[in-house]
This record gives sequence, structure tokens and C-alpha cells, in this order.
Amino acid sequence: MTALPHVNLLPPLAKAKDLLFSVNGEYIFDVVATQNAMAVSASDNQIKIYDPLLNLQGSLIAHTGTISNLTFLSTDPNTLISSARDGNVFAWDLRRPQAPVLAWKAPNRQSILSHAVSPAANLLAAGTELTGADAYIHFYDLRHAETPLMHTFSESVADDVTQLHFHPSVPTRLLSGSTDGVACVFDLVHWDEDEDLVGSMPSGSSVNKVGWFGPAGEYVWMSTHIETFSVWSAEGDLLKDFGDVRQHSTASTPIDYVVDCEFDPATQRLYMAAGSHSGSLSLLHVSLDGLQHCQTLPTAHTDVVRSVALDFTTGQMVSGGEDAKLALWKRADDPTVTAAPVLTPTPAATRPAPARLHQARKAAAPYSR
Repeated sequence: MTALPHVNLLPPLAKAKDLLFSVNGEYIFDVVATQNAMAVSASDNQIKIYDPLLNLQGSLIAHTGTISNLTFLSTDPNTLISSARDGNVFAWDLRRPQAPVLAWKAPNRQSILSHAVSPAANLLAAGTELTGADAYIHFYDLRHAETPLMHTFSESVADDVTQLHFHPSVPTRLLSGSTDGVACVFDLVHWDEDEDLVGSMPSGSSVNKVGWFGPAGEYVWMSTHIETFSVWSAEGDLLKDFGDVRQHSTASTPIDYVVDCEFDPATQRLYMAAGSHSGSLSLLHVSLDGLQHCQTLPTAHTDVVRSVALDFTTGQMVSGGEDAKLALWKRADDPTVTAAPVLTPTPAATRPAPARLHQARKAAAPYSR
């Protein structure tokens, strides 16, 4: 195993709060956050809403299948979009959490594995599990759930659609990832699948996660289910193949899998969160020269870490895992950080309430060669 070089690019983090998400054995799938709230999906098909200090605000109950994806609407932090294997995509207003305010359904109750929303283009995209010989990306009008399915793409994906992300600044540009081993970029202008496919990135293995990054979102990062990692241009040019991230696992920095990546627009740096089977969490800087170790949190969790949400503005991070724990991390020098007790939810609380590259020539484009 090859140890990674260390860099001091992120302030040291310390655990500020440790919450036992459930006393019934459910574990955490996904954590997404805004400045004022965070949403957490679990293996019991529920979504719990917390404030920034991990105080439970309520539960969202409607899905009858495993929840696959959560996103907050970028134009409205009170609106949460959820999708699940029950074939439904729901929009929730956190100010009225009793029931979804909008619902979209996949044809024939196809299992939905991913979704993405583009408020500027009024688009909702939903990716399905392989059904028979086909997998689909369905497109809906984000404003009207009663509007029939607008378009469907199926020629570009040959297996489960694991990831969908609209571009951060180009409303019609969509990134997809599939277990067929290919990530695709579409520009949804013609609504002709062949014409709208503008980039293709073959990973050589089943795609686990993908994401946009860069000053103008001109790059794509990709992780696979066999823990390989790569960085591409949005046009489909391979910029760096990092190989198997597990080759860098050591006793002090155990790495068994990629959790996710996050891009810091202020510093133009991409960071990777990598976990171990024992529950440790490492934060790595992604450089075209290779991965660089920033810090390891050895007692983050006691089982697989499923999700992280890192806020570069506040320096806070939330992590969730299969140990049913939700952890809040703050800068180590934050005066509010003390020894973090594990908080166990009461029975009432478990019920519903009433992802720099190499020294670049230009700091603004650190991932350019």
C-alpha cells in the first residue's frame, strides 16, 4: 500500500454531536443539507428533518420502497425532492411536512434509483433500474405533477441509472451515470437522444457516483463500484485515472471505498471523502498529481459511512452511516466543540412530528493541463 502525501488544506474537524438515529436498527442512506436544515433518509423508508444542530424537526412519510435519492431545490431551501424504488418522486414543503405537495410516477412502477432537478429549465429527470432489457431516464415538468411524462431516453443507458445531476450553471445540461460503466452528458435542446448526447465517459466498470466540478462546471469526477476513481472533461476526455483508491490504504489512513466528493468553489479544489469498513472517514484532496491526505477521523462511525454533507463556508460536516449514527463535525477550534455524547432518540422522536489539481497555470482553472 502506498501512503498518500499530507497537505494542510482543510481546518481540522472535531465531532460536536453524535446522534443515534434510531433505536430500531435502521441505518442511514443519504444526508443532504442547506444552511437551515438537513434531510436524512433511512432504511425504514422514512426521511427525518433536522436543524443544523441535529435537533429533530419532524419526519416525512410517504414512500413505500427504499429511498434512493434526496435533493434540496436550489431555488427554494424549503423544498425537498425525494425518489424511491416504489416508482415515486415526491416534492415536500418543509413548512407543511404532513404530505408531499407534488408527486410524479414512473411508468409501470419502475424502480427509480436517481433523480435531478433543473428549476431554471423546469425539468425533473428520473433514472430507473434495469427493467427487462431496458433502463430509462424519464423527464417531467417540474411545475406540474399532473402533466404527462414529457420525454424518455433509453438508447444511451444499458443498465441501472445510478446518478443524475444537472449542470450547476447550464440548466439544460444533464450528467448521468450507469452500472453499464458509462457516464453521459446530454444537452437537452433538441429532445433527440442522439443529437443531445454531447459527451461519453467509459469508466470500464459499474458507475457508483459522478459529479460536476470546476470554476464553470467543466469537469466530471467519477467513482465506480470497484472503487476506482477518475477525472474527465465534460466533453469526455480522460484527464486522470487514479486507479483503485484502496491502494492508498494504510493503518493510519484506512481506505476501503469512496463515499462522495465535494467541490469548494472558493478555493477551486475538489475533495474526496473515503471510508473504511470499521467506520473511519478520511478527507482527501484531488489533484492531477494524485490524491493528497488532508485528515482522518478515526472514530467517525463504527460501520460503513454512507453519506457526508460538507459545508465549506461554515467548516461544518455531517456524516451518516450503517451504525445508525448521525454525526455533526465542526472546526476543532470552535468553542462549542466538547466531548460529543451519543444521544439516543426517545420513542416519540422516532415517530413523525403532529463530491487543486496540479499547480495550474491559472488559479481559476486548476484542473487544466
